[in-house]
Amino acid sequence: MRVVIVIFIFSFSLNLFSQKAPGYMGKRFVLGYGFTFSPVTLGTNENGNTLIGHSAGHTNKGWLAFNTFHEGYLEYALKTRIMIGASVKFYKTIFDNYSTIKVNNAVIYNPTTGTSFYSYALENNPQEYYEITGINYCLYFKFYHDRYVAPWGGYFFTGITINTSACFYDPKIMRLKMDNNGSYTPLYLTNFGEQGQFTARPDVVFGFGKSRILFNRFTIDYGCSAQLFALFSSFWDAIEKDPFSLTTPSNDNYIQVTTPGRIRGANRLNAYIKLGILF
Repeated sequence: MRVVIVIFIFSFSLNLFSQKAPGYMGKRFVLGYGFTFSPVTLGTNENGNTLIGHSAGHTNKGWLAFNTFHEGYLEYALKTRIMIGASVKFYKTIFDNYSTIKVNNAVIYNPTTGTSFYSYALENNPQEYYEITGINYCLYFKFYHDRYVAPWGGYFFTGITINTSACFYDPKIMRLKMDNNGSYTPLYLTNFGEQGQFTARPDVVFGFGKSRILFNRFTIDYGCSAQLFALFSSFWDAIEKDPFSLTTPSNDNYIQVTTPGRIRGANRLNAYIKLGILF
């Protein structure tokens, strides 16, 4: 995030001495809010709904569900047809535990006998889901078409995004049924690592859009965006494999291994609409 701020400030300072003043009527900054969305097909949104879903997932299938993001952004006109921008996107989603798990030396307490023992799993994947809170930090450039002047008109944009997430689970519902070893009650594995497990992965973002200026003060911006690595991973995600992890996740690293696939799914291809103010 510090690198994004430094680059943005450097670009702004460099253009204070430019001979030609870009922008619209002397206004070179745009500060605004964006809403980004896309239909959920294989993944699951924060309400537990999906259109198709995975065969082993714990989700409500057959729903017209959407991924949704809330974004704050700041843009600056570098040249007459070039803008630099920085944004932060916030979203929530869930992972519906469709992935197979390999239990590593699970010690289970038997309340009937009062002893602990090494047990094996009776299920292939944990029950229910865990929650993902995502924040994307992005630095990007907009390149406006020849007949337009930034920040008005059609454009292509590209940049670098860092997709971060923190994950939380409820051990009362996210659990794995184990061999009961003579217990009168079912026994479950409920330890999948610490709460708030953090992930951060870079990607290349790009897209196309159009912006309009209203009353010489406000902007409305709409278009579509995609993330390059997420697109290239579409096949792997569809067959429920992670191209960056060839081993079956264990209870120790289950969240760390499975979270990136859901993050890619949410960020793969989206539409957006933004409202900004010129100054």
